[in-house]
Amino acid sequence: MTYVDFATLDRSKKRGNSYLIAPEDMPLGATKDAVAPKFRGTAEALFHNLVALLNSDDQFVEVKEDPVHSRVYAVAQTKLLKFKDDIDIQIIPTEAGGSTLAIYSRSRLGKSDFGVNKKRIEALLSKLHKEDVVAEGEGGLTMKAPGHSAV
Repeated sequence: MTYVDFATLDRSKKRGNSYLIAPEDMPLGATKDAVAPKFRGTAEALFHNLVALLNSDDQFVEVKEDPVHSRVYAVAQTKLLKFKDDIDIQIIPTEAGGSTLAIYSRSRLGKSDFGVNKKRIEALLSKLHKEDVVAEGEGGLTMKAPGHSAV
């Protein structure tokens, strides 16, 4: 399994039908759409919560995990037209003993996804939030657009 290399990621052909979140200080090959939240739980706990959520959600028709490298690849399928979208996730430990993640969700077809990838990531983060309290901004997600206040 080959995972996306976030450091060299090129979104030039996927800009209208993809969504990318990553930690503020993570070097990327592409511009992120939002800054990823930080979680209090360890990277290992976040990894296991994430995999469990993906495997329990019918929209994810394929989930491949690499616990050694804290990587997950999933395929989501839209309900109505059965379009398949690819999702790459990397779990990252924080210096404080917590964790964060980078997620790149993109459609295989088309030039616009009508916000489906963004909504998918936000829904996934919301579910993860219920499993493990977000460290910053207690009571809500702290995902922010780069250079902007919390969204």
